[in-house]
Amino acid sequence: MASASQRRLIIYILGLALFVALGVNVVCNMRKARVDRPWTQSQPTFVRRARPGVSPNEDGIAPSFRMAACECPRPATAIGRKGLGDNGDEVRDYPARQCPTHAPAAPADGLTAQQALQLAANQKPAFEFAGGPPLAAAARALPNEPAWQTSDVFLVRREGHLLPRRNGVKLVVGIPTLARPENKSYLSETLRSLIARSSQEELDAMLIVIFLADMDKNKAMAIYTQFIHPEFEPYVRDGLIDVITAKKSAYPVYPTPLPRRTFNDPEDRVKWRSKQCFDFALLMEYSKGRGDYYLQLEDDVLAADNFASSILAVVDESSYMNPPWSMLEFSRLGFIGKLFRDTELLEMAAMFRFYHYDQPVDYLMTYFIQIKTQGSRLLTKYALFQHIGTQSTLPGKIQRLTDPSFRQDGETGGIDDSVNDALPMDRRNWPRNPPAVIKTNIDHYSNFDPRPWYNNRRVFWAPVHKGSYFIVQFNMPLKISQVLIHTSHPTKPADLVEHGALAIATDAAVSDFREVLSASGPKFEWTSQDSRLITGLKFTVTADQGSWAVFSRITIIPAN
Repeated sequence: MASASQRRLIIYILGLALFVALGVNVVCNMRKARVDRPWTQSQPTFVRRARPGVSPNEDGIAPSFRMAACECPRPATAIGRKGLGDNGDEVRDYPARQCPTHAPAAPADGLTAQQALQLAANQKPAFEFAGGPPLAAAARALPNEPAWQTSDVFLVRREGHLLPRRNGVKLVVGIPTLARPENKSYLSETLRSLIARSSQEELDAMLIVIFLADMDKNKAMAIYTQFIHPEFEPYVRDGLIDVITAKKSAYPVYPTPLPRRTFNDPEDRVKWRSKQCFDFALLMEYSKGRGDYYLQLEDDVLAADNFASSILAVVDESSYMNPPWSMLEFSRLGFIGKLFRDTELLEMAAMFRFYHYDQPVDYLMTYFIQIKTQGSRLLTKYALFQHIGTQSTLPGKIQRLTDPSFRQDGETGGIDDSVNDALPMDRRNWPRNPPAVIKTNIDHYSNFDPRPWYNNRRVFWAPVHKGSYFIVQFNMPLKISQVLIHTSHPTKPADLVEHGALAIATDAAVSDFREVLSASGPKFEWTSQDSRLITGLKFTVTADQGSWAVFSRITIIPAN
């Protein structure tokens, strides 16, 4: 029989052995977890996961996707040799670490440009939130180097282009073009205007990139043969013009139904504006690194005299701004005449790819300058480009927008400081309108669109004609006491609706409207005697008129 002291010693030895065994097991599990964990980037970062059943290198990546050398992600707290990168930013050189043999290879600097852009194109969240916004991380991962030699975008009839292509210019002009219904095109007029209104010195410091954006390559080549070749072939050979197109794989495959449908737009319109986002993104990615500044135009504009020199003069005048400008605007319409710095092009392109379902490109550009802390839009007093198109690339859409501030002589008047409050009004005592969706066939001017007008933020300003209308579709049916719709403005007394009619709908589809008011402007006010629940309102311009209209106020007062 062992003594009490011997028994205590045996129990102590067994307990110590058990403790050591448990400790070894924990260490082994930790090492296994470190090896088996998903592909990660150091904090603040995002976790990259392949979709179920798909390996990372088959996860919808375009053919131009390239994996970097097998190096593990850099630790967030690592200290390495410090120096300056190509763009002057401080960088650190970290020693590479060997990846586990069975783990996917990770780039040494997180995501490559192609990975970041393709992940945005795939739309399905390929990032899991882990401490920062996806857009910011993707933008930081984009290199500040030429990105125009990718296999997604390529020259049309490469043998007809001067090689190597023109680089190091002052101004790159990007123009996407698509086939319009009835073979209507304004591209030739646009190119003639850009060339004829420029001096030889200006042309030598310019590059025009035409992007044939039709996914149907027969339509794209038809535009090339009808509207570019042979009239502009000498400028292609000379290097002034690049003509490019993209592979079908550069665009997402749209599922049915769509995962997101904003602004109550029908699916065909969402797809149309989503593809527009990719068109502009691909064009910007190709143009990156070719010049100092990038000017976005559309394919249906006319240019002012010496527009390039006028633009560079405004750039010089704006060099004092702090923080620096990110976008200067030389037209108040759509995505025409918007100037960006070459160093920020890939950030803008990444934003288009990330949010292509959510917003149209002209809305995203305003959010972009807010992110870049520009503060407000910077428009010149007079426009350098005039919109001439009426037939949109969206079937059935007619737009008759022109810019009244356009001057042919190339005078800009400098940055217009009053543009962000061009038509101010005192709205402090106006009641809030019921939640609703606004639909209209009216093309608004600049940023004076109907959504902020309905929310009492600014006026709705647009050219109108007989048949112009807007519909207010309420989120919930309600009884209405009074409707006030006022047109004209103290600074624009002639911009009014001369004759209009108001109708109401009580059906769930908001399609069966009954007229309740027909009157002459500028004010249209209706007091309801109807006790039924109203699902929507429709206001229609009922007579032709030569003027624009400022819709200065809309107030909908629910019944008690």
